[in-house]
Amino acid sequence: MEKADERLLVELLEKRLIQEVIEYRHTLDECWETEKFDKTFIPKFISETLMAEFKEWIYSRVNKLNNFEINKFLSLSIEQFNTHKPENRRAVLEKLYHELYWFPNVMKDKKLSQYDKSFLYHALRVYERFFNSYKTVTEKALIDFKAGIIGSSSAFQSVPPAEQQKEKVNFRDFKNFLKHLEYNYPYKIDVITFKYFMRDDIDYLKKEILENFININTEEKIAYLDRIKYEIETYQKHVWATYENIKVWLDKYEITEDEIFSHQKFSNELYRLLSDEPPTFKETFEPDYNKDTEQIQSVFYNYYYGQALKQILDYIAVHEAKINPLRQSKQPQYKIKTKLTVPQLAYLFRALNDNKLIDVTNKTELFKFIAEAFQTKGSDDLSWNNIKNKFDTPEFKAVEFWDEKFLHLRQSTLKDKENI
Repeated sequence: MEKADERLLVELLEKRLIQEVIEYRHTLDECWETEKFDKTFIPKFISETLMAEFKEWIYSRVNKLNNFEINKFLSLSIEQFNTHKPENRRAVLEKLYHELYWFPNVMKDKKLSQYDKSFLYHALRVYERFFNSYKTVTEKALIDFKAGIIGSSSAFQSVPPAEQQKEKVNFRDFKNFLKHLEYNYPYKIDVITFKYFMRDDIDYLKKEILENFININTEEKIAYLDRIKYEIETYQKHVWATYENIKVWLDKYEITEDEIFSHQKFSNELYRLLSDEPPTFKETFEPDYNKDTEQIQSVFYNYYYGQALKQILDYIAVHEAKINPLRQSKQPQYKIKTKLTVPQLAYLFRALNDNKLIDVTNKTELFKFIAEAFQTKGSDDLSWNNIKNKFDTPEFKAVEFWDEKFLHLRQSTLKDKENI
């Protein structure tokens, strides 16, 4: 095999990933009585441990090279991200898995068992999801090098002027963030991995926003935030799940959200369903198939989909208030506390509107007013878009709630009439 110093970054990534998969497989084989397969192990390794090692590889390698070699190494590594995409490397990686598994022995039969393939393919599916994140880190390293942040102290002179002029605003991580939200339902990914995946996407996007702020003035910042906020808000129309929806399942399976994401209850059925990838059509006919699977995965996935959007919109709102205080001053100074849930509050205004007790010409402004002026019971999503969803499609329990309350109000008014 090649010497480590001659390999480019994707080849190093591939080898390190395969080594970890093999080591994990050995651990499970040797400690089968105490260790059970955990589908979150590889996603956490790729998103955290391997990412930290990857960044270290870049800077430790760069420190040993001159400027010409640095430019060549990083440029060729970026090109390798285009030619070594995981979906095109399956046969090569199967061979690498076989070689590393039997090293230093040489086995003539290079076919992997089904057991080995299942381990490898699970890792490759996760690797495929994070592949662009590693490419982004490499591209950032090349930008830093050309800007003189890394490399030797002498300025890098061989970069053409056209390349030296960078765009004021970069949308790379923003586009990745939106791409990973292309589907608002489970699609080739388990819910637990999706939540970790979005956590990293959000961190990258927040850093990109701050980096863009360095290069633009106040008016450009306002326009930039308006642009990304508009696109994110278009995705909010796909959000329908609330905390109340997932709490139904948390209560049914007697587990908390914290216990799921701190991996405290591996044996819990809800944990298992959230760590499983969406079932195939064939799997839905198996005897032990849990009929709750599709509904649970859809509800939790959509809830965390919405939470990812909300986190970025909240982050944008904080910076809008800093750069444009006038916008912030238009918001109410305090919120009216209620003992209502979001569905109940939305239906109240729906009833007022349907009975022409309020004059609403722009419903979107009404939804925004409700979100800004009221505080609801619980930790439900009090965004204007969620209020819109509950306003347009009332929940039966909310209607039932007000049916009872309106009756009580009727009895109260009759009593008041008697006393007047």
